[in-house]
Amino acid sequence: MKDGWIAGADFTPRSFLAGRRAPIAALMIAGCISAVGQIALGVNASFLETSSSSSFVTSSSTAGNLSDAIVGPDQNDRQVVDARSIGADCTGTNDSAGALNTFSASGGLKGIKLVFPAGTRDGSCLIKLGSTWKIYNSTSFTIDGGARCGLPGNCTRFKYTGTPGGVAVEMEQAFGFEVKNLLIDGNGTAATGVIVDQDVPGGIATYDGIFEGVLFDADASNSSGPYNGWVGLSVSPVSTANVADIRVVDSAFECRKGTGTIGYALGLTNGSRNALLEVIRHNYFEHCGYGIYQKNGGAIIEENTFGGDAATIDDIYLTGTSSHERIVANWSESQQGPSNQFFRAGFQDVTGPGVEISGNQIPVNGGCALDIGGNFITSREPNVWYNGAAGQGKYSTKACATANGYSFTWSGPSGLSWPDDVTGTLTAGIFLPGSLKNGPSAGMVANSGAAIAQGLPVKWTDATTVVGTRVGDTGPGVVVGVAANAPGSSGRRTYVMTSGCIIMTADGDCSARQFVTVSHQTTGHVQCTSTYTAGTVIGVAFLGEKGGGGVYVQVGLR
Repeated sequence: MKDGWIAGADFTPRSFLAGRRAPIAALMIAGCISAVGQIALGVNASFLETSSSSSFVTSSSTAGNLSDAIVGPDQNDRQVVDARSIGADCTGTNDSAGALNTFSASGGLKGIKLVFPAGTRDGSCLIKLGSTWKIYNSTSFTIDGGARCGLPGNCTRFKYTGTPGGVAVEMEQAFGFEVKNLLIDGNGTAATGVIVDQDVPGGIATYDGIFEGVLFDADASNSSGPYNGWVGLSVSPVSTANVADIRVVDSAFECRKGTGTIGYALGLTNGSRNALLEVIRHNYFEHCGYGIYQKNGGAIIEENTFGGDAATIDDIYLTGTSSHERIVANWSESQQGPSNQFFRAGFQDVTGPGVEISGNQIPVNGGCALDIGGNFITSREPNVWYNGAAGQGKYSTKACATANGYSFTWSGPSGLSWPDDVTGTLTAGIFLPGSLKNGPSAGMVANSGAAIAQGLPVKWTDATTVVGTRVGDTGPGVVVGVAANAPGSSGRRTYVMTSGCIIMTADGDCSARQFVTVSHQTTGHVQCTSTYTAGTVIGVAFLGEKGGGGVYVQVGLR
């Protein structure tokens, strides 16, 4: 016996089975295997060889069944079609678009699995597309390249050779489909790899589609580029109805540099709000101007990796409005340029369900790494920032709110600290309790009776309106809180802190653990005292300050 093998033993399928007939028979007698309705155990030695077109029934019918030598009799109703049997040329010599379009136009895709062989002795299957493969009004089908692609792209390849600016594959009115294990190659010519939409006549809703293990590549033969305007996968660019529940998972997007390139686009032209339940999970985006560009709709964006180059603008860009968005556990390696940005919300939708931004790994490259806009942001776990391109991060802003910044709200642990990480327009919004490490928290929302500076103690003027305190406003109960934002005029929302930490301007000296009250000398300032008077205390100083200036105050109104 050597390395677990028995010397002289014959391990051909026949001898292997012959030596095990007795145990199998015993199991059948014992009732462990029922002979009725089960497939007889056996191995066809010819099936162990490389598969070829002879493995499939090729006749005048559009769908051939696997031969009985390969599958058991109870599987014969499963229709599987070898693409070569309908005229597709795996050598890439002849244009296969005509044969594929004829097949899909005749309803041949309905209820079948169209298989492109993973490879031959001469290499991977190469399908030449001299024009767009149009898959219209089709349901319940799978298109399978046979072997996973990955970034190397050693899988069935659809190479577009048609009119410049065209589309390699277009899917309209398609319900219940799966496209897997393919390389969609724009060949430096196509403008779009795949379009999924509902913009042609038909009675089928575009819904429930899966892309798995697909590589969307602007030009698989040439990495130099540029390929301006390339879009790898475009979902619902025109239609404003349906085109929902489209998932792209375990796939890759290679834009090959250029300007205006997009890996995944949602609602690119008309911004459909009906494109919902889209899932973008565990994919890789490389060299794209925008990894994901979303114009309305709603998506779950999770566990993706972004590898942008120096020309990358945003890994994730949202505009228009949005249904509830989840941006969770993504990793960005876009840190080659000082303008690379992980996320930008170019819209303000404070009345909507908001955007969840949780547990992402975000580089800080020189600008603003995370632009949340004027939105309601939630997080279940903190985000993590790291120093990005050329050490720019230490001089940069981690988060900002350039769109309607005064009205954003953040609930849950952001991963930001006060006051280090909260600068510029971000300070104009509100962080709910627990959102900022050592940060201010709002206990209530009121209207502003006039412009109020952030950090100013406020008082009521009527049942719903607050204004800043003035010198002499030191009577019991006059101080109701501290302005957490900076409303610039009357009628704006004022977020009033009743707990948390904030820097305030003090008159005179402050010692740690002294009480902080409204200043008797200067409007908008505070002063520290060791004398406690009920109703006048704003908070407690937790760091000493000599000669006036900024004092750290732990707000805790009584």
